Amino acid sequence: MRWQEVTAGLIAAAVVVGIPVAAIAYERAYAEKVIPVELQQWQITPEIHMKAGTHVHLLLTARDVTHGFQIGNLVNIPEIVPGHPQEITVSAVDPGTYEINCSNTCGIDHATMRGKIVVEP
Repeated sequence: MRWQEVTAGLIAAAVVVGIPVAAIAYERAYAEKVIPVELQQWQITPEIHMKAGTHVHLLLTARDVTHGFQIGNLVNIPEIVPGHPQEITVSAVDPGTYEINCSNTCGIDHATMRGKIVVEP
């Protein structure tokens, strides 16, 4: 075997193995980002930004009373009890702005309790 064939074989092997390993490492590093989300009468903070085609972990914490966490038909956590945080993973496919609602009646201004997830291209 000539040295050119050996070199070409080594480069091909590095590409075949390296690209999937790098993609997995990148996705894992991004996915391990945990965003703390606080639910408190009558607000959901912070506004969440993420890239389309990715996912993030949200650590949901109720600060005062039992709240819910709902993103349209995609996610519905009916009870987040104070002192018992819950971690969920949110995946984003399409760019856009998605409204977060409290899905558990939490007081007089419950209907105004909103948040946002902004999915960027």
